[in-house]
Amino acid sequence: MKINYLSILICCALLLGLNACNSSKKAKEKEAVEAAEKVVEETTYAKEKAAEKEMKQQSQKLENTKINSSQPSSSDKGTAASGGKRPLEETGIIPGTYEWVKTICCGRMRNVKIPDESEKKTRVFKSSGELVETAGPENRATNKNWKIVDNEMLDDHTVLQIDDGRNAIIRYKGDTLIIDYGYMDLQTEFWLRK
Repeated sequence: MKINYLSILICCALLLGLNACNSSKKAKEKEAVEAAEKVVEETTYAKEKAAEKEMKQQSQKLENTKINSSQPSSSDKGTAASGGKRPLEETGIIPGTYEWVKTICCGRMRNVKIPDESEKKTRVFKSSGELVETAGPENRATNKNWKIVDNEMLDDHTVLQIDDGRNAIIRYKGDTLIIDYGYMDLQTEFWLRK
């Protein structure tokens, strides 16, 4: 039997050519799949960000509604404590008497401190910017000042400063004023409005 080398050579060349075409086709398909996955990923990320932003806005609206529905009378409202920058309704500070209910501290070694009768504390925030704090079984009174300050690092938050102390992020959860130093790995205090 005579082997036709030319026929074998042609068959091999055709097979190599088909493999090259298939490899090129597979590479193009892979690129198309990767591009589609990237589009899906970017779309999903954009949708997640939009949903997160919407939830944050709705949460803020709900919080503002709660704050506005429990605002003090117009004679108790003012801008003195905020340095004339923003009205109290906008900052979320509601003048009144608050009782300390708990403190969560600190960082990774978190623990919860709930005061007993001997550790009872009350704070009276006045719209004038004055703060009267009573503590202990004798109800010793201490006069301090409070104000809302601007802080570039905490621009999205309402920031409280008592006397010349460190700044705290404040917010309300129902009738509870939360004074949060947690952004510095310090305590978060919870004060219930009486």
